[in-house]
Amino acid sequence: MVQFKHTTVGDWATESISRRRLSGSRCRLVSCIFNSAEERCIALGREPSLAEALLQLRIRIFATGKLSGRTQLSTMRKLFSCMHSTRQVAEEAGLWISPREAAPTGVEFPDWFDEDWQAVEEESTHLHRKTQSSLKRQAQGELSAIIKEFQQLGDLGSEADIVAQAVGVQMGVSDTRRPPQRRWEFICANMLNRLLERFPRSKTNSPFSGLMKGKSANPDLAKLLATVTWLTGMRFCEVFNFKLMRPTPDADVDSIRASPLQAAENGQLQDYLESSAHRSEANLPPSNEAVSILIIKTAKAGLASPGIDNRKRALILDGIEPQMLVPLAVASSLRLFDINETQLHRIRNYTSCTMNRASKIVFPSRSDPLTLHSMRHAFADVARATLDPAAAAALTGHTATSTLRGYGRKRNSRTGSKQPSRWMPEPDGERVELLKSVWQARQKPMPFSKRLNELEPPQPGNNSTESELYS
Repeated sequence: MVQFKHTTVGDWATESISRRRLSGSRCRLVSCIFNSAEERCIALGREPSLAEALLQLRIRIFATGKLSGRTQLSTMRKLFSCMHSTRQVAEEAGLWISPREAAPTGVEFPDWFDEDWQAVEEESTHLHRKTQSSLKRQAQGELSAIIKEFQQLGDLGSEADIVAQAVGVQMGVSDTRRPPQRRWEFICANMLNRLLERFPRSKTNSPFSGLMKGKSANPDLAKLLATVTWLTGMRFCEVFNFKLMRPTPDADVDSIRASPLQAAENGQLQDYLESSAHRSEANLPPSNEAVSILIIKTAKAGLASPGIDNRKRALILDGIEPQMLVPLAVASSLRLFDINETQLHRIRNYTSCTMNRASKIVFPSRSDPLTLHSMRHAFADVARATLDPAAAAALTGHTATSTLRGYGRKRNSRTGSKQPSRWMPEPDGERVELLKSVWQARQKPMPFSKRLNELEPPQPGNNSTESELYS
């Protein structure tokens, strides 16, 4: 309610004040900060306040990335600037308004926000004097104290889960990606090797050393993820949940090639980790000894074609070289580690940032930044250029041609060459036939004029009766 010299006036006074505006994304970010502060205070038995909201801002800046923290800090500074500007306009008009009434358009403060202007000015001045680095240093000790308070409440999971709950940031791995709006450039094996050479050097030379200590900044793990994604086109979350299989000694290789998923269910395939427990990684069998199968479990919740069960897919690694099989065998053991969503989020961010920095040095003229998803596009690029759409979809895990068209490039019929420029796995034959049958079943609707002609009554001389026509 707007007041004039502490006297209530009508609604016409609020319309006479030009309130500043914030963009929709900034409004949502302000609401997220205040709501997460309220949830944290309720869980710890505190009273929500503006000071608690700014504490929430500091720990969010510390826990999230550099770019995200900068955006959150500038958003809160913009919020206070808009509130002071609205207050100044109201004072020039002879009106007195509260901080809640001076909120920019689109921002709704929670019910517990009943601060006066003195408290708002103190917090605003303090926030404008601090830099992002100083706020991060201040929040480090504050977040440690909050973690200890949460741990006293009981078993709430690992420390990473408690941090995610205290910070109020959704750190899950999202698989819903919009297809790119630009053409993705080619990535060959030579380009991949040049890129990996620019990665930081690791002291341990093991991709699992950081996972055992709960760390995400591991250059060896980043190299492994980039190589496996380039070889197989898997999504990031699928790399942590796949099996490398080989036929059992008494299995029929031809039946396995025809239906690898059915062979895995019937026990005709055995896991590389279990069958090679007594072997070293350097003594893996050559590719011509027996065909290797990659069983990939996907985390996709929604499918473009609900009639297709796409929870698992199989890639036949026919003709793969032994040195290319080694990273797949090593990466297949990632599923044995207990990695939560927060760690997955940090590992993906570190790997993509490392690839992007290296690509700017190795390929300075490249138009698109290289990330882990770029390696999936590089795989789909070759698949679409050398295979029919159903086979390419069986390899990449897509169930609709509309989604597949957003990845890579389509085969150019004028060039005529269908030979792949790199090694590619073979798709599951049963999945290819299933995709073709589902896609062909989607017939286009018959034109209205044609349907109208078919519904016309029979003409004289026509042998078909009326009951036969409308049966």
